[in-house]
Amino acid sequence: MLDNGAFAGFADILDWLSDCGCSIKRMIANYLLDKEAYQDFLKFPKEYDVGTSYTMLGLLGMFYEEALNTLSPIYAFHELEVYDCLDLYAPLNHCTLLEETMFWMVKFEFPQRIVNILLNLLTEPEFKVAFGVSYAEHYGHLARVLAKQQSNETVYNRVVHISVQLFSNEPLVVSLVNEHALLRRVVFSLHSMVRYCLVSSTIQSSSSLAPQVVDCRSPIMDNHNYWAVALDLHSLLSSFSLSVMFLRDPVVLDVWMRMTMNFQGMNLNLRELKKHVDFESRTYSVSFTAELELFSITVSSMLHHLRDKLPQLELCFHYPLHRMYAAFMRRGFSLGMKLLVPAESFLRTLALHPLQIQVKLCLIVIR
Repeated sequence: MLDNGAFAGFADILDWLSDCGCSIKRMIANYLLDKEAYQDFLKFPKEYDVGTSYTMLGLLGMFYEEALNTLSPIYAFHELEVYDCLDLYAPLNHCTLLEETMFWMVKFEFPQRIVNILLNLLTEPEFKVAFGVSYAEHYGHLARVLAKQQSNETVYNRVVHISVQLFSNEPLVVSLVNEHALLRRVVFSLHSMVRYCLVSSTIQSSSSLAPQVVDCRSPIMDNHNYWAVALDLHSLLSSFSLSVMFLRDPVVLDVWMRMTMNFQGMNLNLRELKKHVDFESRTYSVSFTAELELFSITVSSMLHHLRDKLPQLELCFHYPLHRMYAAFMRRGFSLGMKLLVPAESFLRTLALHPLQIQVKLCLIVIR
């Protein structure tokens, strides 16, 4: 909507000014970062009629407040409360023209003209830092916009274009992770997208005991809405220092592992015995794509940094985990095999699922 109409002429002026040289571009960037200029922007000149000024300011303020209320972050409030991360749910407080421009860019789903204008100013170091901070603070709102898309590749590509420009600067990204919780925002956004796709698993006969698993028929999974956020996570983990931060942050690890659990047992395949299956459902490919992009590539990105070779002639048995395991085994054997080994019916149930997977794999290989 903002790519046409009255805004198009204003965008043309900004494009023309940006092409006039580094000095003009620096002036535009500084004005967008000037807090006093933003306050002046909210006031009408004295020569305007006072009544008209207050009326127009009131209407603009109402429109702005309404837009703020209709675009909330994708995170679940109770989940952030559990992890003591309520600062990620803090209301937006725009203090500069850049911050409000970022908000409207997200609100109107990344109009190409606004994206181009802001990216064109990233050559200014101070502006790039401020742009990265604002981008991180709006990341949860950005993820909600992406979750509502219906196979709109244009919006995803514009988001990825912005992320590539920012996340290629490792010192900036490290600062955003340390000071503005960028890594947590990305992981929480992914988990929140997955949370909208959960259904009760059909593996359990009792629905009250059934775990929550991902429904591959849900719009977010079917439309591949998560891929831009997943790509941002991969970009962050391509850095060794950020991979270490990922592994050392208990909140990030716990949220990511909880998300992993939701993909266990998804998209159950039932063998059809009565009629021929003409074609496989789309959920078959959706499930494999999700597993690849959300987990396989993520783990591979971190494993890529583990290049230290283990010494072959050194071995240690004094790890606490080994001691606990040894104590557990000794206690178990002292109780006797009858108490240690579960009932045969339980063992059969436990072995049924992996056995079914092996049988299906053999059938696929044979055919």
